[in-house]
Amino acid sequence: MIRSRLILVALVGILLAAPTALAYVPVGVVTSPRIEIQPAASTDYLVYSEATRARPAAFALFAKPTGEPRFRVNPAGTVAFVGSIDGTTLAYSQRTVQGQGQIKLFDLEARSLLPSPAGVNTSAHESAPSLSGEWLAFTRATKRALTWPRRLILHHLTDGAQTQLDFGSNAYVQGGGLAGNYVAWTRCRIFTNCRTWLYDIGLPTKRVLPNPQGKSQFAVSVTADGTVYYAESSTINCGTRKVVRFWRQPLVGARELLGALPRGRDTAETNPVVMGDGSIELFFDRYICSTGASDIYKFVIPAPTP
Repeated sequence: MIRSRLILVALVGILLAAPTALAYVPVGVVTSPRIEIQPAASTDYLVYSEATRARPAAFALFAKPTGEPRFRVNPAGTVAFVGSIDGTTLAYSQRTVQGQGQIKLFDLEARSLLPSPAGVNTSAHESAPSLSGEWLAFTRATKRALTWPRRLILHHLTDGAQTQLDFGSNAYVQGGGLAGNYVAWTRCRIFTNCRTWLYDIGLPTKRVLPNPQGKSQFAVSVTADGTVYYAESSTINCGTRKVVRFWRQPLVGARELLGALPRGRDTAETNPVVMGDGSIELFFDRYICSTGASDIYKFVIPAPTP
């Protein structure tokens, strides 16, 4: 009897310590033998980078209008990675195989390149662009490596004013998302304890989001109401033993557990799309750490019940 009571107490403790039940199951969006990464989506378009297993570093950028065939965005001989979509304008980073990245703007409806904003592209490596209205957020690094310093910059497209939101002199700064008045990103001194930051352009204020389990937060994105989406695990590095969970942190209140990936699966990018009925489609790339294979998935999160 005493032993049974001890077991019951232990089980209750485990249940209380466990996260809330996972409400949403990942749905495959683009799954193939190729390597698909870094989705950016809107209600009308899905854009992602793709490479073959034979040439895993030669990423081409494809845009797929809803209900239509996809088309290639970047020219042959270049490598490109998605940033974000604002209306029909796509912001992305493009480079030659050995060159430095530059920010590009592309009209998805006209299928043509737009002029690059003045003062954005330099001799450094610019990447991870995120576009919303008159604002463009992007990272700038002197070299293309995770551990080398990179700056997170907020650029006003009309007057060219720039604000440095973060600088990784002894840390890694990973660009996240920009929507409305909010910019979200990741900062790591060590890859086992990355934190999520949120900047309010209107106030302006910057704050770090809660990290109650002391884990590593990454693959950050944000919606126009200031709700932040991110992945969380023991490390930002891909690993066969790690478990990745997805969270939603509203501007006010507690975070919500959205779902998880099987052990040995990982993600590098999330992108929430607010649908017309108020539901959220959270797009993300899903890696298999042991092979490097990757596909595009999403969570479908219903609108709140009135």
